Amino acid sequence: MESAIRFATRQDRLGAGDLADHRIAAGGTPAWNVFSINGGYRVSESLELNGGVENLLDEPYRTHGSGIDAQGRSAWLGLNVRFR
Repeated sequence: MESAIRFATRQDRLGAGDLADHRIAAGGTPAWNVFSINGGYRVSESLELNGGVENLLDEPYRTHGSGIDAQGRSAWLGLNVRFR
């Protein structure tokens, strides 16, 4: 099992380049927190099941300067098979 927190504080101290960048709002980029969990289970010597949930609280956020809103809550599931 693994848990992760990614965050950014408010980005409001903008330089000239940021002020001229259309991807950045006039007041800057708000602070954000994203919580995620991942885990795995070894079913057998050659089979492992993995999964996780990203952005557990489904919070909207944007990485400063990216111009792209991040995805909301998402889940994934994976299967690893080892052949010998």
